[in-house]
Amino acid sequence: MAAHIKKLDKDQGEIVEYTRQVILSADKEIGEQIKWNSPGFYYTGAMKEFNAKEYKRDIVVMNLHKGRVLLIFPTGDKIEDKSGLLEGDFKGGRRMVTITLSVSPTTASPVDVSLLQFFFFVCHSQLHVRSYTV
Repeated sequence: MAAHIKKLDKDQGEIVEYTRQVILSADKEIGEQIKWNSPGFYYTGAMKEFNAKEYKRDIVVMNLHKGRVLLIFPTGDKIEDKSGLLEGDFKGGRRMVTITLSVSPTTASPVDVSLLQFFFFVCHSQLHVRSYTV
């Protein structure tokens, strides 16, 4: 993951690394991988069998664009989002959050920090929604 992030421009790399640390800190059973050429995070714990196309193990994938990072939650429709930060109503239940690259970890406003704390909450909530043992 670190090698992938080093290839990004400075601003995007800072946001990706900071968001990565927030997500990984949500639970020790969150793993990371490069998925669809982007940083992806998934649940590593025990789960009942399921169809791989349901993406139940996936928590969030970062979709990197010039000037912004989209956080794609493959099963975002299962998250009870009272804040309204999750956007979209995409096929298959995907939802997303957009981060603009004008935010950096060192200059983040309270709103930006709250957004990153929300990611922590979302990741943690998703684990509890689907983390049933065999």
